Amino acid sequence: MTRRELIKAVQDSVREALPELTQHDIATVVDAAFEQIATAMRDDGRYAHPGFGTFSVRRLAPRPGFNPRTGERIQVRASTSVRFSASRSLVERLGVARAPSDHADARDLESDLESDLESDLESDLESD
Repeated sequence: MTRRELIKAVQDSVREALPELTQHDIATVVDAAFEQIATAMRDDGRYAHPGFGTFSVRRLAPRPGFNPRTGERIQVRASTSVRFSASRSLVERLGVARAPSDHADARDLESDLESDLESDLESDLESD
């Protein structure tokens, strides 16, 4: 979705309640909202929107690395990136499977996968 598409979608969503708002008015509000999100991330290191997710600033310290072409050891510079973590309700609305969050769930999943593989292997051997 582009900025223009977002503005049009917002206008369509609020048309009945606020018919007097123009695309220009909505663009101003959308831009202001994103500016406030960026300011919160800069000042607080994160922005959380309940029901949607959390944007957080991730700072990585300088670290040793290597050049994959030459194998030469290098020093990777410090960097900053933005990370997004979807809320549980957003994940459910999208119908996306969420990775196991704790070790017990991961062990259960691993055990289930092993059982599935074993039964698939047994059925393959029986059919041969």
